[in-house]
Amino acid sequence: MNNLILFDPYKSKMKGCDQGFLIKDGDNMIMEKNWKLSIGDNKGILRYPGEEGEEEIILQKYVWSDPIKIKTVCKRKELIGVTKALLKENYVYVLPPGFKNEEWSNDKNIEEDVWNNVSLKNGMILDGDYHGLSNGLINLKEYMETVNFAFSFFSNYSLYILKNMNGISR
Repeated sequence: MNNLILFDPYKSKMKGCDQGFLIKDGDNMIMEKNWKLSIGDNKGILRYPGEEGEEEIILQKYVWSDPIKIKTVCKRKELIGVTKALLKENYVYVLPPGFKNEEWSNDKNIEEDVWNNVSLKNGMILDGDYHGLSNGLINLKEYMETVNFAFSFFSNYSLYILKNMNGISR
């Protein structure tokens, strides 16, 4: 159909790479990439695979990070994703990433706009992380924070579309 734009952020989740993961002190191989964690008293240094090579973020205990742009491998395909991390007592929990896999829109310009102006700024958390909660990796309070992240993504995504895509014709 002419002028029909399809947009489904849930396509950014990829089966088999759609769960959060644990990073322990030292080297960790996650989705074919090396992640390194060094934990101190109330902070941790997480080195992760970024788009341009190894990047680093300092995490405060029990405080979710800002969105982290990662480069990883899923189903033998190298992808860019976005996630958030939480330093717990002796590990970091990383939320299920959303991927820029070019499958979530039939309009690549809008997809790129939303990726740069919403996903990378707010994170692309699409659901509360029940898997992390049910496996004891996060507690109920932290789970509710992931629910808030999902709400924040969709409200920011909706506002962005309404403000920036009004009257578009393609």
